[in-house]
Amino acid sequence: MRSLVTPLFLKHQPLPPIEVKSFIYRALVVLVSGLWFSFLPMYFAVLYMAERKFFSYEFLSEDAFGMKTLVISGLALLFIISLYLFGFIAVFKLAISEGRRVGKYDSNRWLTWVAFVVAAPMHIYLFNNSLSAAKPNLYFGTSAFAFIVCAYLSSFIGGSLRERLSSWLPTAMFIGITAFLPFLHKDVTADLVEIALRQFRVGGEIPVKITKLENQKSVVEGNLLLRTPKNLYVTVSVNGKRSLVIVRNSEDIRVDAENG
Repeated sequence: MRSLVTPLFLKHQPLPPIEVKSFIYRALVVLVSGLWFSFLPMYFAVLYMAERKFFSYEFLSEDAFGMKTLVISGLALLFIISLYLFGFIAVFKLAISEGRRVGKYDSNRWLTWVAFVVAAPMHIYLFNNSLSAAKPNLYFGTSAFAFIVCAYLSSFIGGSLRERLSSWLPTAMFIGITAFLPFLHKDVTADLVEIALRQFRVGGEIPVKITKLENQKSVVEGNLLLRTPKNLYVTVSVNGKRSLVIVRNSEDIRVDAENG
């Protein structure tokens, strides 16, 4: 009879101090990771500018949203590529987790092989493209980033919801690695950002010719590092030396971009 009138909150035992601490740590890491993910596009873009030896002041003000959107699109593409390259890790862990649940592993083994077969030609394609561009580090950098992403996603597969929520270490490691690895290898990071800029034809050192519409005279010819609503940052070769030219982006100029 007493159990019928006992308040519901008295029936539940309080969480052990260790679990409470784990949940607090996890909440803090989730908060920090959310802030980090929002800052990551800006971080990659700043590393790109540092590696290419220029800086766009307006990028940090009125053009920040557009640039963030651009880099986010590039990072989203990189995440998709990551799943192609190392998605079999997540599939393998999912198959193991499901096999433990049902007590049978063979039924899900084929999924891992399918993901592995998809990954193999992607590795070959990326490796060949990196070699043809004389940038082998691009392959290793992309592969390293892809492996980190897939390993991080795999950490949330399997186990109970409480175990996944209290496991703060994978997120902390992911933040730490994605903070220091791009900084230590700014050249590879810049190459990855460059790919995104080239896709949208707004930078990435694509060859351009800028012409003034009023007299059809060429203003500058060089490689476009970045185009913002306010300026165009172009590198030109002067007496064998690399120089930066900033051209005001206005309606009285025409920008012809080659397929570079």
